[in-house]
Amino acid sequence: LCLCLFLATAYLLPSSTMAQACDSLDTFQWLLGEWIAEDDRRTTTERWMRVSARTYEGTGTVTEKDTGAIRGMESMRLVEMSGTVFMIPKAEHNLMPTPFRLTTCTDRSGTFVNETHDFPRQLIYQRKGADSMYVSVTDGAESGFMLRFGKRKAD
Repeated sequence: LCLCLFLATAYLLPSSTMAQACDSLDTFQWLLGEWIAEDDRRTTTERWMRVSARTYEGTGTVTEKDTGAIRGMESMRLVEMSGTVFMIPKAEHNLMPTPFRLTTCTDRSGTFVNETHDFPRQLIYQRKGADSMYVSVTDGAESGFMLRFGKRKAD
């Protein structure tokens, strides 16, 4: 009975909700490009580009809307190494980059975890439609925040 329920569930669920083997960057091609998140005070931008089949590079910038002052910068890499995918951000206030291992993924999301880091311990990238994405930055439990990005159209 259990096997039958599992097979029926696997057959009926759309492929976008099924977990995939999280061993390559192919799942994250949708991430490439420029993404913008805004609130009343700040604009957060992430820009991602493909460097190779095993490396994407990104930059993140937080800018104050009223003054244009840059409040934070981060360089990021999404890399596949020996069949494991890592998100490796380097915030300007940290001496070293912090690796997060991809633990679960679908064709629309990826969860990256580093249980030994103080904060964040978990990064969740979720594609919402063709031109929006949510990024959850959490301690893996109840503390954290979410950014809602829209994809900037190419000029």
